[in-house]
Amino acid sequence: MSEFRLSVFRDGDGAPPLVFVHGLLCRYQDWRHQLDHFAPSHRVLAC
Repeated sequence: MSEFRLSVFRDGDGAPPLVFVHGLLCRYQDWRHQLDHFAPSHRVLAC
């Protein structure tokens, strides 16, 4: 089995949580505008 690394970004402490999952060959940084927008009112997670 191949090894892989998974980077997860977490911000905010509000509820409800929002989870952003990218497609193949993308990075969690691609969600930066959405994460910045929703972090004040939600717990945001992106991978």
